[in-house]
Amino acid sequence: LAGFFTGIGSGQKQNLNSADGGSASKRLNSTSSRYDDDSDDDEDDAVEMESRRQKEAADHHLAVHRHNWIKHMSLMNDMKSEHPDIEVRAMEGLAGVDYLTPGALTNHLSYVFGPVIAALKGVGYQEGVNLDACPYDWRLPPSELEQRDRYFTRTMRTVENLYEKSGGMPVVLVCHSLGTKAGHYLLNFACAKAGRKWVDKYVHTYMPVGAPHLGAPKAMRASLTGDKMGLDTFLGDSEALAMGRSFGSGPWLIPSVLPSFAPANVYVRREGAFEIAIRSTVDIGPLVEDRDEVDLPKKLQLVLRYGERVLRTTYSPVQENKVTFEGKFVFSTGPDGPFAERCCSCCCQCCILRCSCCGACGDNTLFVSLNEPGIKAARGEKKKTEARKRCCSEGRALIWLKIISCWYLIKWVLILFGYLLYCINYKLWVVLADKINKSTDRSSQIAVGCPISMEQFVGDTGGRDIQVELRDDLEKSKCCRKVLENVPVVTVNIRWIPAEMKGNGRSKDCQVAEMKNNQCRRIGVLSAKHDKATWDYDASSGYGILKNEGYESALCSISDYYDSDPLAPRDGSKAPPVKNIKAIYGINIPTEVGAVYRRRKAVVERKHKVVSMYKLDHYARAEPKGLDGYVLEKGILRETRETPQMLDGPTKFKSSATATEFLRCSGDGTVPYWSLQYVRTWEKHCKVSITELDGAEHRAILADGRFHKTLIDYVTIMDDAAEKQV
Repeated sequence: LAGFFTGIGSGQKQNLNSADGGSASKRLNSTSSRYDDDSDDDEDDAVEMESRRQKEAADHHLAVHRHNWIKHMSLMNDMKSEHPDIEVRAMEGLAGVDYLTPGALTNHLSYVFGPVIAALKGVGYQEGVNLDACPYDWRLPPSELEQRDRYFTRTMRTVENLYEKSGGMPVVLVCHSLGTKAGHYLLNFACAKAGRKWVDKYVHTYMPVGAPHLGAPKAMRASLTGDKMGLDTFLGDSEALAMGRSFGSGPWLIPSVLPSFAPANVYVRREGAFEIAIRSTVDIGPLVEDRDEVDLPKKLQLVLRYGERVLRTTYSPVQENKVTFEGKFVFSTGPDGPFAERCCSCCCQCCILRCSCCGACGDNTLFVSLNEPGIKAARGEKKKTEARKRCCSEGRALIWLKIISCWYLIKWVLILFGYLLYCINYKLWVVLADKINKSTDRSSQIAVGCPISMEQFVGDTGGRDIQVELRDDLEKSKCCRKVLENVPVVTVNIRWIPAEMKGNGRSKDCQVAEMKNNQCRRIGVLSAKHDKATWDYDASSGYGILKNEGYESALCSISDYYDSDPLAPRDGSKAPPVKNIKAIYGINIPTEVGAVYRRRKAVVERKHKVVSMYKLDHYARAEPKGLDGYVLEKGILRETRETPQMLDGPTKFKSSATATEFLRCSGDGTVPYWSLQYVRTWEKHCKVSITELDGAEHRAILADGRFHKTLIDYVTIMDDAAEKQV
């Protein structure tokens, strides 16, 4: 076998270890040795402190490694360029595809093609003679692989070298998962560059293993909500989402057009949303003119409260009593607008949160407030101020009368003692509470805008600017509020996002999980009871939800790097230009074929941080009769061994499950059956044979003995009792 193995390369991790691991371990060792010199007095305490210190150093070491690893692996916003001064490349040869973490104790956990290589070497194949590998940077779209690395040109040279070294024996290309898409592209590339004669001479068979010929719906969910790729203890949710969305190869696996008998990849809860954009500079001078200079705020944040949901901007620095805020906030609503108002149970006449019958609270109202770190009671004010009304002078006169009436020495002593005790304790606790609140990033309100009724913005999809005046706390009585001559103002743009998904007017230019004639297999009636409401769902194309998500870079990538590529890397419907195809894949593992999404209740978009507008809807339910072999759990729709499947291609292909017009089975746990078996349709263009392995999981098939036997049987020929290798 002159092999072409494509898969995840372990070179990235090893290169990073050599770049940073040594210095980090040296820092850890030097820290421990310094402490050992001071541990003579109390050995037990020293051991405990050293253990704690080593743990802190190890945590710091892991944090530094995680940050560096993510920075090295992630690409820039164009989904193809690496960050400045960073260069990560796949390892060359078999070492780049055997094991992620080679070792006697880790091989069984981190294998890729390692078991396959061992099986082939066991029957006589030799590395560099009739066995080799061509790892690739799986983060890039195929056109960039050629432009940056000359990958497909170099792979053609590797195939030619194996052909010559093995005595003129043609090559079998063994590809797995995303590597099957790269192998398909290689054949198209070679045919376009060197002609069909080159392929017929040097390539004997194209062998896709677990191939997502038409894509995999799981890739759509990874683009929307993130995929940790098995690194759950290493990556956080936001880190996995940001890194995954930077890969230009992600759209390669998203289906372009779904078969007519397949369910939709995307089901979305029918709900609208308000998008609130703020970009404004606020002059806070009138609000802090009574403050002592040392107590002027250094940073401020805006807080938006819509119903029970609260969103905050990051703190912005205050410069010359001016602060600039910028951000975008999204609050989900019912499909026709704001939710029905609910009356507050603790409302009172003097509180800003009056009941809904007063029109000042409920889920229909937006409040914008200005907050500072800590608690406001700790801020000092000037003793003499002319900014307050004197309407409370009558109350002060009454206090003086009470003091004069208590003209007894002992009473004065008690009053003085109590006052001093009160002042000392009060200030002490105020300062302590202020420090605690600052350390926990809690804030206090210094100004608030008047309530904004959101019903007026329903249907206004173009957005509208409004001016929100920020005044001193409305919770104070009227006589205690400051009279502001120049009221600070913040500009807010409010836009209504309707429940209907945006359609793709140019669906031929950017196809994302499109349904033929807007039809798909019906999965019963989806509904949910949540938040005291009953929700309905719509089947949608991937274009609509990616557009609403704001994931424009993926749509641009599909248009620029895939659909405009003359070799059509996402079009799995076209057969590769090769004489023989031997497809091997697993079946009858529950496999994801779609997902049900709903909007997050409240989302704030910030610079340099990727957030998802949607999440899986765990409340979605379907009628059992309508599922017909599918299972809907926690928002993920899976096919099972009881799911009816239609066979594509000539009827001579029969699955391991007996059927006439259709059969019941499922995919390999990652790729659905309708994508795996699409290879049947290529029989008109080349010789196709298929082997289905019951219970073989997508990755585990590489270590499956049945696969090894099928592979070895295919590439060895018994001739005159002598075993020859092809």
